[in-house]
Amino acid sequence: MRTPRLALIAAILCIGLLVPLAALAQGGTVVTLHPPVAVEGADTLTTEVTVAGVEGLLGFQFDVNFDPDILAVDSIELGPFLASSGRAPQPLGPDEKEAAEGRVVFGGFTLGTPDVAGASGDGLLATITWRALQDSETKVNLSRIQLAGANAQPLTVDPASETPVTINGGGSVGGSGSAPGFLGLPWYLWLLILLVVLVVVVLVIMRRRRSK
Repeated sequence: MRTPRLALIAAILCIGLLVPLAALAQGGTVVTLHPPVAVEGADTLTTEVTVAGVEGLLGFQFDVNFDPDILAVDSIELGPFLASSGRAPQPLGPDEKEAAEGRVVFGGFTLGTPDVAGASGDGLLATITWRALQDSETKVNLSRIQLAGANAQPLTVDPASETPVTINGGGSVGGSGSAPGFLGLPWYLWLLILLVVLVVVVLVIMRRRRSK
């Protein structure tokens, strides 16, 4: 009777760990601030903000955070994604009241009848144009990201969406904050894999003991 009890305990423990980790792995909709692209012959950089895996998006808003001694936001333009479902897009901002402190707020929403759903899938939310003030490495990131669906219901945003991107004020990319993890997989997926392997090992050992 001891072996079945051990197997039951192991199964309960693994299920208890796998359920929250699976929810974490889903993470919500991913909003990505991509490394900038230099504009040839100019002191400006363009950065795309994209969204992936969203359903019924009607509006969004985020803060753009940067070092005002190295970069300045020249403009932020609404991307085509919000209009992809046929609704009429409207920009919100950019609000530059705190630009001198390194924060600009931008967003967008759509107008349309209730029978026309919001945008779903992947696409370009906005394009940020930066002006380099000095040739120095710095970090930029998004924060307070808000996504809204039908009836103004908030949509879950993956926390990794606020990861900083490291760039150079002169235009070269110093690195990305996407943090893909070992071999391109995030840590929680490796933990899931490890748990599955442990369960298999425990079951194999138990089966061998029972067969003796």
